[in-house]
Amino acid sequence: MSGHAWAALLGAGVLACAPAAPAPSQPLRPFVTVDSSACPNTDMQTTFELIESARTWPELRLAGACSPDDGIYAELLNAAVVRVLTQRPDSLSELASEDVGVVGLVLGHLQLASRDEIAVIRELATRRCPSDAAAICADILAALARALE
Repeated sequence: MSGHAWAALLGAGVLACAPAAPAPSQPLRPFVTVDSSACPNTDMQTTFELIESARTWPELRLAGACSPDDGIYAELLNAAVVRVLTQRPDSLSELASEDVGVVGLVLGHLQLASRDEIAVIRELATRRCPSDAAAICADILAALARALE
């Protein structure tokens, strides 16, 4: 999906706020949901492309909101979470400022990460964690520990 398509979907003014429970150490923030009209055609191929093209937290938010979180979709969302974390390690500060829906999606999908992926993400969360993302890094480390249980 092109950057222009993402911008159109994210900037369409169809975001709505609803309360949600905070992630473990996150302060309560609005849970941003995407109105279903913001989602592209929800056929399987389009949904796969939406998830596989996600490279930022806002794109991942949209991909997570526009797809069911089970089966092959859950596996693709896991790959997207790992991809954003590992290809954009500098984005931990951005993740720390995201709504709890995105944080919950990330923490939940770390449960499905492979041991190799866990090792890379643990390294990022311990050695490359910016000070303003300390809480999210702690949550990531806790999720990784649960994934290894």
